[in-house]
Amino acid sequence: MPKVHLRLSRFYVLRLPLSPDENFFQLSVLAWLKFGCLLRPASQPTGSAEKKMTRKHKRVEEMNKHLITTMLSCLILVGLSNFAKATYYYDNCKYDGNVVVRDSSASSGYYLSGTKDTDLQVEKQYGGYNNISTGTLNLDIREKTNPGSNPASWYNFQAYCLEMNQTAKFDTNPTDTYGWTYQTSSLAGYSGISSSDVTFLGKLWANAFETSKTGEVEAAAFQALVWETVQDSKIDLDDDNFDLYRTNGFTKDVYALANEWIDNINNGIWTDTVDLYVLKDHCSQDFITTVPEPTSMALALVGGLMLLGRGRRQRIA
Repeated sequence: MPKVHLRLSRFYVLRLPLSPDENFFQLSVLAWLKFGCLLRPASQPTGSAEKKMTRKHKRVEEMNKHLITTMLSCLILVGLSNFAKATYYYDNCKYDGNVVVRDSSASSGYYLSGTKDTDLQVEKQYGGYNNISTGTLNLDIREKTNPGSNPASWYNFQAYCLEMNQTAKFDTNPTDTYGWTYQTSSLAGYSGISSSDVTFLGKLWANAFETSKTGEVEAAAFQALVWETVQDSKIDLDDDNFDLYRTNGFTKDVYALANEWIDNINNGIWTDTVDLYVLKDHCSQDFITTVPEPTSMALALVGGLMLLGRGRRQRIA
């Protein structure tokens, strides 16, 4: 029975039986897909066997030529596809939001003084935990201006993160001042948020937000409940996608305070609420906040929301 060599590297060659000859092309394709190499006959025939194998060798050579051409074509198509994807991803990072956000000049490392901590333990999906940085974000916001015009006034505001695994983007843009643009939207339209989630976060913000700015445990408890609401169907900090891994004192304190706030909302002790908004961008962290003051900034945000609504109605029509 004839054999073929499957060269895996410079030093390793796998010898495979080849019968019938019609399976050679399938075996060659498999070799290309699995190991990125071509097959060749195991030995050169001699004597009468040489005549029998000559035609077979020619068929093998033709198959390999066609296989090389096919594989190169596929590689070119894959390369073009990846380039298109990369270009499309970059295109999503355009400076095209309706407001500009930056790290506040009054803060250090994004966070309000006295609220940053790095000891919150969040359980990993497959066991163990990660230490996550938490704190009340201290940011500046303004209306987006036309390139070349004088920048509008900056207004300070505080916010919390909506995504666990995304960084904040505050780049320098050549046509504008320091900062990055974000699109404003209502929390009710944010992906994965239910009406009950909107109600919960509205009550949490109205009753615990000011407290969250007073210390590290308070800020971490508030941030943990925001992540829990966005990522899980049940707000309990114990199961599903977001779970506090309570093996240090800080995380235990955060867990206790957050559950106290959950009870205050579920038992009707906290009834006040507030409207919340999202500042989002495809290439940056999404933020949850209220409408910053003064009135001119509030009107800018509301105007952006009205434009979003008009665009949706036009697309539906």
